[in-house]
Amino acid sequence: MAVTAFRVSVIDSPTLLVRGDRDGNNVVIKNADAAAAFSLGGVLVTYAGGFAMLAGDVDQITLAPGEELYAVASTGITVVAHVIQKARA
Repeated sequence: MAVTAFRVSVIDSPTLLVRGDRDGNNVVIKNADAAAAFSLGGVLVTYAGGFAMLAGDVDQITLAPGEELYAVASTGITVVAHVIQKARA
């Protein structure tokens, strides 16, 4: 799999960011917003209970095959997440 990059609008309900492919993925996520945060986690992630991605934060995660990463923003907010992924070698 080649490197892919895309943007996802994160809203106030869990939004799928990326799913690990057959061999898994290395993923980099950036919170592109200047002020608002979002939280990362599984399908049931909550804004208060997830891994916080503050404005401008960048983080890297490795997903197992089929594993899904979700994000959720605060009520009434939409935040853009930049995602870049590459299959593990």
